[in-house]
Amino acid sequence: MAQWQVSLVDGLMDFSFSILIALFYASVLSARYGKTNFRVIVSAVMIIATIITNIIHMPQMPMFFTGIAILMTCIFILSDDKPLKKILFTFIPYVSDILLSLVYLSLRTILMPNFDSAFGGQTLAGLSSIPNAVEPLLLFTVEMLILFSISKWIQHKKPKISDLTIVYILSIIIVQIFILTFLLYIYYAKISILKFVLVLIVYMIISISLTVLVIRYSIRISKEQAKQEFVVNQYNLLSSQYDQLRNNYVNYKKLRHDLKDHINVINGLSQKADKEELTEYTSKLLKNWDSLSAKTYCDVPAIDIILAEKYNMATANHIRTDFLVGGIKEAQLDNVYLCSIFSNLLNNALEASKYCTTNPYIELKSSIQLGNLVITCRNSMPQVIRKKDDPNHNHGYGLHIIKDLSNLLGGNFVYEHDEYNFTAIVTIPINDKEEVHK
Repeated sequence: MAQWQVSLVDGLMDFSFSILIALFYASVLSARYGKTNFRVIVSAVMIIATIITNIIHMPQMPMFFTGIAILMTCIFILSDDKPLKKILFTFIPYVSDILLSLVYLSLRTILMPNFDSAFGGQTLAGLSSIPNAVEPLLLFTVEMLILFSISKWIQHKKPKISDLTIVYILSIIIVQIFILTFLLYIYYAKISILKFVLVLIVYMIISISLTVLVIRYSIRISKEQAKQEFVVNQYNLLSSQYDQLRNNYVNYKKLRHDLKDHINVINGLSQKADKEELTEYTSKLLKNWDSLSAKTYCDVPAIDIILAEKYNMATANHIRTDFLVGGIKEAQLDNVYLCSIFSNLLNNALEASKYCTTNPYIELKSSIQLGNLVITCRNSMPQVIRKKDDPNHNHGYGLHIIKDLSNLLGGNFVYEHDEYNFTAIVTIPINDKEEVHK
């Protein structure tokens, strides 16, 4: 075969190999960054870059790292992730594959210069340059087919699994395939036992390190996805509760208004009929009506209902209660979250105070201080609880919810106590707020 024919075949193989890399990673990354951008634009950019690098006869190693640089540039331009995520979610699996490919090819060249004869190269006799081009192409093609089948199987068995988790699972499998391939190749090489063991140890350290790194970020992605799903589910639950509270409030106002009108009519009729007993009864009912149900604790209706309910529960348990709630409307925070925070604060206070036999009390205050909405709840305690640095253990499930919601709103939650008193403080910034739920 003429030299120009060998060069042509070699160039076509390298070009096909680069196209496979571009298409595979473009398809993988499109799950996160958009199908159009990464399946069309990135693939086109990578293919054009490959043509140019082949025309100028760029060496193999610079060509690999040029591809990395081009891919990373596309990611930074086309995606809206934070820079660190762009690097971690794309650079690690790509570099893992490329570095392992380079390690494998380098080791094979050093340890097995007679590789063709060891594997029956007679079928390719006379084409001395072609096996070096065919081998990585065939190896990569087989790997991509295997990985594509595995990814489809994972998506079929686990349809809710993160696409990025699949990326990292595939990266781990690529690492293992290279390890097995290396062991197979090294088996046929005639080298000393010591050299074989040393090379194998170095190779395994590299592979294990990359695998551990991939596993760590797979776990991190799964945790982030689970946390996001928890936030969405929690918000949906709180939203339904908030809507129910708002509807109850509207119905309550209508009922109260209509009932008062009925009482006025009854009072007028009783006066005309001169029925003293009915008049006395309805007059007392009208006199006590406003004092019975018109007290307002907060200028936000849903929160006002919660405060009224907890106030009545405290009164029924003979707990002295003092609510001084302000700044809620001015803070313009999400009422869904605030309802849950107030409800859980008062539930914990009621639970503790109702077991106190001496002067049980609940004090709830809120106001805007230095650009923050500060909610303070103090209550009596029946006994000393086990002291902890934060509510991440076993003291009241409500405290867990308060802490999570405070963090979600960009604030913080702390509490302290002595032998007889418990104080919880929620601080939520109201300046430069970011929407926490989309």
